[in-house]
Amino acid sequence: MADFSAGFAVIWRNESAELLDDRATGEFSRYGITLKTAASMGFCASKAYDYIRNLTEQDAKAFYLRAFWKPLLLDVVRDQAKANKIFDMAVNMGIGEAIRITQCALNDLHSTLAVDGKIGPRTLACINGADTFELLTELRANSLAFYHKLVDRDPAKYGKYWAGWKARAEQ
Repeated sequence: MADFSAGFAVIWRNESAELLDDRATGEFSRYGITLKTAASMGFCASKAYDYIRNLTEQDAKAFYLRAFWKPLLLDVVRDQAKANKIFDMAVNMGIGEAIRITQCALNDLHSTLAVDGKIGPRTLACINGADTFELLTELRANSLAFYHKLVDRDPAKYGKYWAGWKARAEQ
């Protein structure tokens, strides 16, 4: 079964400890945790900038376990590489979008899942049953397409993220 600590190591490599205050997107974040996300998940109030400013590595680890790893049920995934990729996608694009992309990728590999953005027993069984190389290849391609659509839709807002998103999708 997949291990959270190994998954967190991937997130830790991809997310910056630096405080980000991006006026274009309205994001205020540290360790990849935005104030908007933390507030929407009940970790802090909507204007609690100090919550983000004062985050520690341990706080971030606890946040990612509770807000992403557990809701995604990644402890049930048998392959660490699959769990890591889905976890990283969810952290960067949101749980629902990551699961929709995963469901589409699984359907591209001949599953017949509803693409509803919800993790459940059928989606988990398909993840566990899929060939690792084939699933990761599809997840990379589908993630890249998702990021490309964002940049095409609003290049002024998202264009500066393209290189990082592309590198992340291709991991």
